[in-house]
Amino acid sequence: MIPFEPPPEPPDFDKKARQPGNAWLAKNPDPKKGTRDYWSPFKSNLADGFNNLCAYSVMYEPVGTVEHYLSRDNYRNLAYEWSNLRFASGWINSCKGTLDDQVLDHA
Repeated sequence: MIPFEPPPEPPDFDKKARQPGNAWLAKNPDPKKGTRDYWSPFKSNLADGFNNLCAYSVMYEPVGTVEHYLSRDNYRNLAYEWSNLRFASGWINSCKGTLDDQVLDHA
């Protein structure tokens, strides 16, 4: 990953992602249910904060995805935390999977 200054949390992130996401987790404690996507509406905020560069490859990413640095499988409690989100290339995001302790983060 590249060193970066984390983008500021959007003013409506708590109301539109964190609160409903954590409420959903409270009602769905079974990890097999995964998580509900409340973060995608904030992808453009992440892309802007990362200057449209993938956090892992440091290459321009015209589309990108919202990446959970610490995976939702291992850290469900961080699924809706702005500080855990990164902008990343989709294929790298998919390949990383749950390798949480094997990827450096320079945030």
